[in-house]
Amino acid sequence: LELGEYDEAADAYGRLVTAERSPATVSRLARLRFALGDPIDSLQLATEALAGSHQLALRPSTAAFYWFQLGHYQFETGNVDLAIASYQEALALDPDNPGAGEELAFALASAGRLDEAAEAYEQLISAGPAADLHGLYADVLRGRGDDVGAAEQERLGAALAAETLDQYPAERRHLAAFYLTREPDVAVELATADAATRRDVGALDTFAWALHHAGRTAEAVDLIDEALAVGTRDASLLYHAGAIAAANGDAARARSHIEAALALNPTFHPTEAADARALLAALG
Repeated sequence: LELGEYDEAADAYGRLVTAERSPATVSRLARLRFALGDPIDSLQLATEALAGSHQLALRPSTAAFYWFQLGHYQFETGNVDLAIASYQEALALDPDNPGAGEELAFALASAGRLDEAAEAYEQLISAGPAADLHGLYADVLRGRGDDVGAAEQERLGAALAAETLDQYPAERRHLAAFYLTREPDVAVELATADAATRRDVGALDTFAWALHHAGRTAEAVDLIDEALAVGTRDASLLYHAGAIAAANGDAARARSHIEAALALNPTFHPTEAADARALLAALG
């Protein structure tokens, strides 16, 4: 699954869940179903996994995972308020849960709850700074009209990104997201290395989006098509496909992808959702 070998993953998970339909196996099946384009089934499976987890004596971090996963698919299907509540349930069980903390801050920002999002990002950065967190916090501060604070977060993010650029290969995708609008050529380098290691739909999307920001749209088209061929119904992926199609002169395809993204989740990203609406309006 992590390598993007989805047929093999489907076979393995199918046999696994037949042998043992436990919360752990069902939660993994939810991830596969989302990758293959069925977010509603993923949401149902995550709900099943959470319900099953209540019957087990789990460590707080493990119990929190099931709330986190449910929140993730609630967000992906546009149920942002429910997602926020699920992330909060996860953090009530495990206050230091990084996944729930990061996705809570992101969801709050996407929902326009900027004061709460700012507080959440402050806590995350205090616990463990990362370049992409500084970048997202900068976006929140700009949204609140605090350009000075945003510039400081940009500076801190850039310094941290430079320090970690060659140290943590697993962080390439996060760093590529930070560099997209700042140094797109660096984002392309990171995305190229990431896709060489694991060619899953996230790697393909990141690679295509980085090429688009670097002005290499013709190259981005083939990669985003490869990502779309997996079937994943993800609002960010669909918006990226729409923006790339628009830059490549295919207005009809651009409209189709952007409309699909906004129908799936109208507030899928703190800044990209607004960009998607603006581009759709410009396309007419």
